[in-house]
Amino acid sequence: MKLKVSSYKQGLIYYGWFILAVVFMAQMMTVGLTSYSFGLFVIPVSSEFGLSRADTNIGLMTIIGGMSFGAPFVGLVLDRVSARLVMAVSVVGFAAGLIAISFASSPLLVVALLAFPVSLCAISSSHLMTSTMVSRWFYARRGQALGIAALSASVSGVLVVKTLSYFIEHVGWRLTLRTYGAFEGVLIAVLALLIIRDRPADIGVPIDGIEASATEKVAIKADDRVYPWRQLLTSRDVWLIALATGTLMSIDYAFFASLVPYGRLRGLPAGQAANLMATISTVAFGGKLLSGYLCDRIDKRWLMTAVSALMFVFMMILASHPSHIVLLLACMTAGLAIGATMPVWYASLAQRFGTRSYGAVLGLTLAVHVPLEMMTVRFAGVVFDRTGGYEVMFMTFACMAPVAALLLSPVSLPSPLAAARGRARDAASITLPTSTNSMPSVPVPEILPRNNLAIFRRAGAPGLGQ
Repeated sequence: MKLKVSSYKQGLIYYGWFILAVVFMAQMMTVGLTSYSFGLFVIPVSSEFGLSRADTNIGLMTIIGGMSFGAPFVGLVLDRVSARLVMAVSVVGFAAGLIAISFASSPLLVVALLAFPVSLCAISSSHLMTSTMVSRWFYARRGQALGIAALSASVSGVLVVKTLSYFIEHVGWRLTLRTYGAFEGVLIAVLALLIIRDRPADIGVPIDGIEASATEKVAIKADDRVYPWRQLLTSRDVWLIALATGTLMSIDYAFFASLVPYGRLRGLPAGQAANLMATISTVAFGGKLLSGYLCDRIDKRWLMTAVSALMFVFMMILASHPSHIVLLLACMTAGLAIGATMPVWYASLAQRFGTRSYGAVLGLTLAVHVPLEMMTVRFAGVVFDRTGGYEVMFMTFACMAPVAALLLSPVSLPSPLAAARGRARDAASITLPTSTNSMPSVPVPEILPRNNLAIFRRAGAPGLGQ
């Protein structure tokens, strides 16, 4: 059935914002439980099952591992199958897994359910789905839209963490999981079926909701390039982006799992320890919006350098046994860095590889993240079990942060406008033959389709249409 878009065509509102709203809510609820709120379950679950902190963190490692193992396959599916169907099925499977865990009687069964269906369905309805859909529906404002989408994690750090903390304290972790899973499963599945559509062309509208200029059309056409799977696997830039962003994301995951226990170790009540996470999430609002805005305007390598520097400062402060006030200020610093990481990651992939293969390339980078994230989460638990604190972890992460900026430095990641101008200049510099017996003096750049001369005409290339 064709979606009615009469109100959109009258210029009232771009339908991409409705897409963004649905994936925002789905990611908020999914990431809020699997990442930001995991630390809330560490103490009650470890106490009930008699587990060490390192063994309890296996739960987060399982989620990370399952998400990353399934990411390449989910990414390929998203490039080929209706996103509406994928999201609806995924959130129902995620909810079913949470409800099943709430009835589990052994840690092994919990781990099995976290591996499947929870982790696989979580990646299908959160990171992969959100960034893929936003990249498809936005170009000129892609960084801004990705920054807004990334805010979902920050919102979850405030709303979801606070809500789950309250219910765990008053009704227990089992009933909390049961209720949360049922609510998310019904709400997001209904919204996905009613609103989600794959691409602007499916409803007959241009990307961004406005007619692109000739320069932008050249870049948007190049943005539609399809990369074969083998080419992605052998691309240097795929692995550099994956390792750079994976280094920072692995620090984030281990830190999320350890922050609430670290606060309790410092003598803070449960509520104040949860407030540390809420502080990071609140400040991350600004970090995500700012980085999304800047992704559309400056080279993303400069943004990665700034993020790495902030994370280095934060870890060094934590390692120095700060006072409560200094700890809160440090969490604000972390919020800026953590908030900026995801928009830079998503925008870098979209800028470098376009949208047609975005699901596949994002899935590959997520798969690269797995060993890094699993190692850092396990490392955090082992450090606490052996030393009774987290100082060694903080110092190690401080050394890791600058590596991310160094890894991304060889990748060319200009702003979308700069890239569009560069592609237009490439097109305009091509000298086409004046005779059918002659050949072009300069080969057509590989990034532009060789059989679509209309693109060059719109870009103002000489010799066309004469």
